[in-house]
Amino acid sequence: MKKNSITSFQYSTILFFLLNSFLMNVGYHSLTVISNTDCLFDVLWGGILILLFSFFLLYFQRKIKLSLTDYIKNHFTLIGKVFFFSLFFLLIGFSMIDTFSTLSSFIHYFVLKDIPIVVITATLVITSLYIVSKGIQSIGKLSEILFYFYLFLFSIGMVGVISYLDVSNLKPFFTSSISNHIKTTFTYFFGSITPLFLLLEIPNTQISWKKKNKKIPYFLLLLSILLTFLQLIFIISVLGIRLANIYQFPDMVLYKKISFLNLLERVETILSFQHLVNSLFFLILGIYFLKEIILLFTKRKKEHITYVLIGIVFFLASSIFTFSISSYLFTNFILFFVLGILFMSLIHYKHSRK
Repeated sequence: MKKNSITSFQYSTILFFLLNSFLMNVGYHSLTVISNTDCLFDVLWGGILILLFSFFLLYFQRKIKLSLTDYIKNHFTLIGKVFFFSLFFLLIGFSMIDTFSTLSSFIHYFVLKDIPIVVITATLVITSLYIVSKGIQSIGKLSEILFYFYLFLFSIGMVGVISYLDVSNLKPFFTSSISNHIKTTFTYFFGSITPLFLLLEIPNTQISWKKKNKKIPYFLLLLSILLTFLQLIFIISVLGIRLANIYQFPDMVLYKKISFLNLLERVETILSFQHLVNSLFFLILGIYFLKEIILLFTKRKKEHITYVLIGIVFFLASSIFTFSISSYLFTNFILFFVLGILFMSLIHYKHSRK
């Protein structure tokens, strides 16, 4: 493997965690409250859209070869650069502030109730900055290691609640209107745009692809969608749709029921690590993306100053501001169309060179 590069499997695990960050930023509750038990079908439809978007995203990444920031730097005028980089700063920065704020509140409520939120936020910011400073290769290795740990914890959670399953709670089906089905499907789809978009900052040349491994990203995408689907089945069948619609994190309520032989209590605290890992990789890739934009206009020698400034801004902003889920989805919606503009510019550039 080349220096400062990652394997195709490491890249795929990063993609897996980024897609799963939907669970913190939007969550199961946002799906069940719209179309109740029918959200199970909508996750599958939304999953198909995510797969199609991922095909497009990976194709775009292979064609530009460079990181997205370098591509824009080399192919756009000054006005174009200012437009896109400013927009990325606003959209990605907004999403990360929201994630820092939501994740800090989550950890404070479910894990560290005696620790002030500002301390938790500061720890998250410092941890994210430290991991980013180690480079993309270290991020890839960390992602690979935590992927297996994530699957282990997920398996424990499913085994722990399987005895509480009541399939009758999954009924009735087909009670939601078509408009609610569409809304739930696109909530799941658009909630995943910004996290997956961050992958474009990893140049295709920094990924050690092998022919037999080129399908791995799609397998892990399917795995993420399948786990979301299974988790929803467990949530609804154990809690019932009414309770699932009340709690912001119904999966955590689900885990509170777990007790292995009455010896291991408070299992939900351990299983909450899944949410932490998902959001952590979103924050890491977001900081990495914004850092690369800043370094286009500054010297690499001043990279440590860039980290300090990013850390201060996100710590203060996430401690002050809170945003709604609809606001987060709207930023994803805008970024989706921005990516469409970039794709059209790539087609025009390729066509003009013929």
